[in-house]
Amino acid sequence: MRMTTIQVYSKKCSSEGESCPKATKVGGNAKLSPPWYGYYRQVYSLFSGDKELKISDLEEVSETEYSFTIESANKDKLDAIEKLIGRSKAIGNITVTIEYKTEEPVDGDWGKIIETAFEGNPLFKEVIVEKDPILHVAFYYAIFAREIVSFWNDNLADYSGNEHYIPAELAHQLITAKTAVNFCTEKEETK
Repeated sequence: MRMTTIQVYSKKCSSEGESCPKATKVGGNAKLSPPWYGYYRQVYSLFSGDKELKISDLEEVSETEYSFTIESANKDKLDAIEKLIGRSKAIGNITVTIEYKTEEPVDGDWGKIIETAFEGNPLFKEVIVEKDPILHVAFYYAIFAREIVSFWNDNLADYSGNEHYIPAELAHQLITAKTAVNFCTEKEETK
């Protein structure tokens, strides 16, 4: 299994947590930033490897709202990502808004939506669709790379403050759409 370390940088909250606004010192050198920065770092870590996407820094809009933008020339991809993770996330009394610049929706089944959203992302491998001939339903399996994604995210249980995910688990946590998709890790290569 390969390890991928994602460096998440924001002008307002660096990857080491040194300049997070309202960061709280907890002891030693450990600092905690607000949970909306953790959500931003999860989204950034899952999608930042895609060269078609540009993800802005997390910006404070008001005392109760933060936002960031996901940009791409590929409008279908942006719409597919929006269908998967939504336009906003409420965390306590704070709302994180994701801005997209897309006009036309993606048509198709969940397999097509997943493929469109993750096409070009090195953490994503493929979608497998299995159709059950008896039940007449389709089962969708989004296959992600056999890697570990590691990024700084206020984890007090980790000496460096990092969190570690397999991409399939990170996708499962972030994708809020009610889908019939199972998030999986690619098979281990046999020798």
